[in-house]
Amino acid sequence: MPPRLATAQRIQPSRPLRGGVDGLRNFVDIAAAWRLSRSSWSTPVLIHRNHSGMLEFLARFEPHIIAVMLAVFKTCDSGSGLFVDSGANDGAWSLMAGVAGCRVIAVEPQPQCTRLLRSAVRVNGLSERVSIHQNILAARPIQTQVPTDRCGGDTQFLPDGRVTTAFGWDERRFNRSLATAPRATVRSASLDDLLQRGRDVPATVDLWHIDTEGAELVVLRSAAAALSAARVRRVLIEVRTDRWVKFGVPQRSGLAELRQLFRDWRCVNACSNEPFDWSRSPHAKRDCARRLVNTGVTSIDVYCVHPLAAPLGSEPGLRALHDWFAKG
Repeated sequence: MPPRLATAQRIQPSRPLRGGVDGLRNFVDIAAAWRLSRSSWSTPVLIHRNHSGMLEFLARFEPHIIAVMLAVFKTCDSGSGLFVDSGANDGAWSLMAGVAGCRVIAVEPQPQCTRLLRSAVRVNGLSERVSIHQNILAARPIQTQVPTDRCGGDTQFLPDGRVTTAFGWDERRFNRSLATAPRATVRSASLDDLLQRGRDVPATVDLWHIDTEGAELVVLRSAAAALSAARVRRVLIEVRTDRWVKFGVPQRSGLAELRQLFRDWRCVNACSNEPFDWSRSPHAKRDCARRLVNTGVTSIDVYCVHPLAAPLGSEPGLRALHDWFAKG
């Protein structure tokens, strides 16, 4: 069963919490922010209030992703399932997975993000279940200097060690701010290594979430052994082919690599629930369902299921997508 947060449950969850352990006034409840019904999610999940804006973003632009995530998380049973969150950022997905009962490997290079996530892990009583790694996921060694005063969702960590922003229009200002920002050294790690040296790590990864601002291929290559051995059963990946050039990945060859990697998997475009075969770059306005385009959604996530995960008719993520779109 998920851990019960008795202190938090006595407080109106839709507002910042007041008093208590570790300054609970600085935390808000993710489940309340997303207006999850008690029948679908009964336990508060606390996250630092600095991330309230990101919770609102996910509720507006990615309600279909919330549906997929929660459906898979609910299959975890007393720590037997494993969720890998790469580009964990504020840690909302990691915290939800941990409270649901999953083991979690959260990978995030930004020190400010990992500091806030560690605090939330303690408050939610998840220290034995969620492990946090302040690394860049890559197969090859990378070392860089990362600002310690920000936790941004647009930061990119390039293979040559540079740190920049995914927003080209803001790159000049971002780079100027780096000149005066306090920084810490951050190194890369491969997911294969993290799985190998982790304590009590389950044999398979039930879900791997990849949201790395264009570094998708770099990140996937860090798990070559796990993927080859079918240790990864599901991947939910934000695909930003328009950002691959910074990582030295041409779109055509990158798509061919992904097509080969997922050739035996069932992949669907999560913003339309249509099959996705990696033959072309996805585009939100062209490929997403109208109801999501109307919200202003700009990115596409692809959900891929390995044949060993579950029979397709009963696979929880695919079923959640089907139900979400069926509701209209």
